[in-house]
This record gives sequence, structure tokens and C-alpha cells, in this order.
Amino acid sequence: MYRAFTLGQAIDEAGAKAKYADGVLELALPKKAAVQARRISVQ
Repeated sequence: MYRAFTLGQAIDEAGAKAKYADGVLELALPKKAAVQARRISVQ
């Protein structure tokens, strides 16, 4: 069986975990941290 879906936000792949027990697949997919804006001074 194959199943695919699209998520609305970026996922932190390093922190993703999957668990399969008693016929149930459980996914833990943490969101990526938001990128902080930088200030650049203009001279």
C-alpha cells in the first residue's frame, strides 16, 4: 500500500519520527523554526 499527502508548512526532517504498532502508524512531524529577519543598515 502507498499513501502520499502534502503538508501546509515545512517539516524539520531531522526531528521526524514514525512508529508502527498494532496496525496503526503514528507520525511526529515537527515544524521547522521560522527564519528570523535580518536588519541591514543602508549607508
